[in-house]
Amino acid sequence: MGFTTYNDIINALSSGKGQSFFWFKTCVTSPAAASIMMRLWNMAGWPPPGADPTPALSGIVPTSATAGAIPYTNPTGPATMHLLNVGGCCSLQAVIFLYDRLWHAGGINLNSASLQTITDAQAPTRHTDGLGNMLLVEISAAAGTTTKDLTINYTNTADAAKSVTVNIPASAIINRVLLVGLAAGDKGVKSVQSVQLSGAMGGTGVANLVMYNISELQQIPCYANLYADRDLVVQVPNLPKLNDGACLATMFLSSASGANQFLFGRVMMAEN
Repeated sequence: MGFTTYNDIINALSSGKGQSFFWFKTCVTSPAAASIMMRLWNMAGWPPPGADPTPALSGIVPTSATAGAIPYTNPTGPATMHLLNVGGCCSLQAVIFLYDRLWHAGGINLNSASLQTITDAQAPTRHTDGLGNMLLVEISAAAGTTTKDLTINYTNTADAAKSVTVNIPASAIINRVLLVGLAAGDKGVKSVQSVQLSGAMGGTGVANLVMYNISELQQIPCYANLYADRDLVVQVPNLPKLNDGACLATMFLSSASGANQFLFGRVMMAEN
């Protein structure tokens, strides 16, 4: 189902079928430079901090009930849930991102050149066709002092084995996020099988691998200390649909370095 008129949205909100959540986070990590993507998944605030996935190298599917996620309630079938408005503010000029954390695996050793195989649940339960599913790397323990490439081996939407490489910068700080591209011609990721570094980076660096879907990624550009929002009802041709159990989380790209950056925002949704 979905909304066909503005009246449908108004009726949903006035009949108790809307949900609204305010969130806030404090990013205590000081970026080494501006224009670094940072995760807010494990930062203090609300929702309470999420944990890095364990045990090591196990693929896990987080949901709206997972600690760290915005805990919205699924619609009553056959109704579907749709985003209406997303907004945010940061103490520095930044872009805030809202996304569904479809799948994640932790414990990737950044000081090993050996093949590291992902075990257990290897595929998400949302967006199972893989179309639009993308990957990112989270630094969960600061990387060593030698830059290396991380090769990710995955299955694409056509069930073909593919691989892509992302550079892990030397001394990448904890909580830094690195966006990952896909092999030429690929339209998304169904599952991930293994990862391998081109060489040991030194130190005790650790990383997570996270899957999200590009259709649900929402961006909110914010000036310092000024609240901004996206009214999706009037700004997009189709209201973004949330899958049942979506693990809504946030990350941000700051325009300047500095610790203790305070961020907050609101998510509004309704079912029909």
